Amino acid sequence: MEKNKKLFYLLVISIFSFSVITLVLLFDFFSEKEIIIPQVKITDGGVQKEGESKKGVTYYNEKKSDIKLNKNIRQVQSAKRYMKISGKVDWSNITFFKDQYKTVIIEVNVNNNDNENRSFYMLAVDKFNKFSGYIYFREKGINKVYCYLFFDYLSNYGRKNKNFTKQTTASAGFTVNVLEEVPENLSHLIPTRNVDCGNKRLRKLVCNLTKNSSNSIEKAKTIYEYLVFASKKNQKYKYKGYKDTYPVYKGNNFYNVYTASQILKSKFGICNDFAEIYAAMMRASGYKVKKVSGFLDETKNVGHMWNIVDLTGDEKFWLRVDPSWGNINKQNYKKWAELYPEFDETFFEESFKPYNHSAFSFNRKVEY
Repeated sequence: MEKNKKLFYLLVISIFSFSVITLVLLFDFFSEKEIIIPQVKITDGGVQKEGESKKGVTYYNEKKSDIKLNKNIRQVQSAKRYMKISGKVDWSNITFFKDQYKTVIIEVNVNNNDNENRSFYMLAVDKFNKFSGYIYFREKGINKVYCYLFFDYLSNYGRKNKNFTKQTTASAGFTVNVLEEVPENLSHLIPTRNVDCGNKRLRKLVCNLTKNSSNSIEKAKTIYEYLVFASKKNQKYKYKGYKDTYPVYKGNNFYNVYTASQILKSKFGICNDFAEIYAAMMRASGYKVKKVSGFLDETKNVGHMWNIVDLTGDEKFWLRVDPSWGNINKQNYKKWAELYPEFDETFFEESFKPYNHSAFSFNRKVEY
């Protein structure tokens, strides 16, 4: 009898533990989902029924593609403003990278131009190897869409296909006839490379953080100070190089590794991660925010990234903010953000020589 009781209790505990783990996994899975940016959403937006081909997407590695898109995505379809993309990653041929690369890169290319008229969107890969999110269209007409695991991919397919005229290292591709583009006055609100501001978890956090902020400057400060200090021990962010945790990163391109929402979970990263999560959180609040990046010299061995933010919307005054250096140099955090009276331009531009802001001038970029 006593033995049966023990077995019964063990069974109850096992069922309870399994239920809790399942609920945690489900919460984690659903927390990664994206929404359509509310200001951009329209009643008849997304993929349209007419103009859809019967053929599926093109896979450049026809034997076994590492990215498989859901079957509802066709070789050709029409869309207004945005489109949902989902699928699964097959790591069987590239197991070495499974724990390092956590995103699928989506390139939207107008006129198949290699350098201009391209937009990039990063979709997080969850623990079930699935990804789902939205891409947005800035221009009407024919848009080519390419899906990559990463640009410095060791397996370069580089093959032409009758549906795509250029050589590509992409895993999959398809065409979208864009009937209506995102209005230009709303384009600053949509996601960009690594800045997945449509992530539900990230947007909920921003809403909770800024609910008591009475104006724009207070919101900008609240988000900045969250990344510098955080309010709880298990929420604090750390500046930590990838290669300190994953040796495989040495010599690889860091910019294609994590999205802002993933840094929100891991709580560590380098300068571009801090700049990207600040951009995502400010963009989710409705503000214009850009990333500024550059290198010390043509070797591109040492670089840095920070932000500029426009709190008025007229683009006359862009305020400088460096959340990563604010996090590293907490005692001077107000000097690293042009949001405070204590901001010191000379300090901001010249501190940390020779690795100071003004020195990162080679290949300087200012972009959303």
